[in-house]
Amino acid sequence: MTGRDAFAPAMAIADAVMREGQVLYPYRADALKNTYRWAFGVVGPRTWAAHRHAEPWWCQAAFLVRIPVGDDAAAAESVRLQVRVRWLRAVRRQRPGADPTADWDEADVWHRDVDVALSDVLASPEVRPLGSAPLAIEGTDGDGPWTRLGGGVEGRVTIRGQARGEWACVHVRVENLTEILGDPPADRRGHVARSLLATHVLLAAEGGVLGSLREPPDGAAEAAAMATGERLWTSLVDDRLALAVPMVLPEPPMLAGASVGNSHDGAEIEEMMALRVRSLTPAERDLARRTDPQAADIVDLFESLDDTHLDLLHARMDPGGGHVVVAGQMIARGSAVRLAPSRRADAMDRLLAGREATVTGVFEDLDGNTHVVVTVDDDPGADLLRTMGRGFHFSPDEIVPRDGVSP
Repeated sequence: MTGRDAFAPAMAIADAVMREGQVLYPYRADALKNTYRWAFGVVGPRTWAAHRHAEPWWCQAAFLVRIPVGDDAAAAESVRLQVRVRWLRAVRRQRPGADPTADWDEADVWHRDVDVALSDVLASPEVRPLGSAPLAIEGTDGDGPWTRLGGGVEGRVTIRGQARGEWACVHVRVENLTEILGDPPADRRGHVARSLLATHVLLAAEGGVLGSLREPPDGAAEAAAMATGERLWTSLVDDRLALAVPMVLPEPPMLAGASVGNSHDGAEIEEMMALRVRSLTPAERDLARRTDPQAADIVDLFESLDDTHLDLLHARMDPGGGHVVVAGQMIARGSAVRLAPSRRADAMDRLLAGREATVTGVFEDLDGNTHVVVTVDDDPGADLLRTMGRGFHFSPDEIVPRDGVSP
C-alpha cells in the first residue's frame, strides 16, 4: 500500500477540518471579524511565542500501535509508520487601489511525509525537517494585477515511540523553529505569515494495527496512559489509519451523509452554511467570490442548490430501526406495548403507568444503554410527536408487550 493510498480514507474529513478556519460561512474581506481568520491549529514561530506569549510554537499528536510478538516477532521490523503533517501557509494577495480585497490572505496547502519503521522509532527518535520557502509571484486576472507574497517557515517533525507490552505509544511532535530577525512583528498578521496554520497529523500503519486511545484494546491500557497529545486530538479512522486534528471529532470521524459538496463544513452544520450563503446580498456574494477561490466555490455551490437538495441537509432523527427482546417477544418500531414505569424519574411516570403505547424507535446511547421510545395511543398529540421525532423514553424493563400485537 502506498502512502497516498494509505491516507485516502481520511483526506476528505482532513480537508473539511483544514479549511474551516479559512472560509467558513464564507469569509469576506470587507468584514472586520473575517480579517481575524487563522485562529485554528496555529503553530507560531518560536521567537514570537517567547516574546509575546502568543500561540504555542509546537503541538503533538499521540497514536497507539500494536507490536507483533511471539511467532510474529520478525514482523515488528516490517511494521512501517507513514506519517503526514499538513498545514496551511498564509499567502498575502496584494492588489493596487482601494478595493477591499487589495490586501488579503489566501492559503497554500503544505505537507511533509515521513515513512519510518516502527522498530526504528522505538529505538531512537526520528527527526525530519519541515517548512516552506518564501514566495513572491506576480500575475493578472479578471480583477487586474496582483502580487502573492508568502513568508518562509522552518521547523521539524519528531517521531518517537515507547513500548509497553504488545502496544506502543507513538508521539509525533511538530515544531515551528522559524527565527524572526530583530524585534518580532507587533501585529498578529506578521506572526501568522510565519506560522503553520490548521496543523494536523495523519498516521497510517502498514503491516501493523492501530488502537483507540479513547477505548484502549485489551492489554493497551499502560501504553495508552503514556499518551500526551498537545493541542491535537486523535480519532481512529480504522485499524490502520488515524487522524489527529485541533478539535475533538467522533471516532471514527466522518462527513455528514447528506453533504452535497466541498463546503469545508461537512463535519457540522452544512444546512446553516447554505442558508447563510443564501442570505448574502448579490454584492456580498460577489465580494466573497473575489476574496478567496475556496469561498467562490462555496457561494457557487449553494447558489446552485435547489430546494430538494437543501431539504436533504435538514437534520432528521434516526428512525430507530433497532430492536430489543422483552419477555421473549421482539420489540421494534411499531410494536404495541403497555407502560410499566418503575424508576420514578418524575411525576409523569405515575401518569403513564398502565397506558397503552406504540413504539416509535429503539435506540442505544453511547454508554450502551437501550432506550425504547413510545407515543401514548390515546394522546391526541401522538401524531405530532411522531412527526417531530419525539416521544417518551423507557428502559426495556419498563414496558410489557401486548400479546398478539407485533410490528
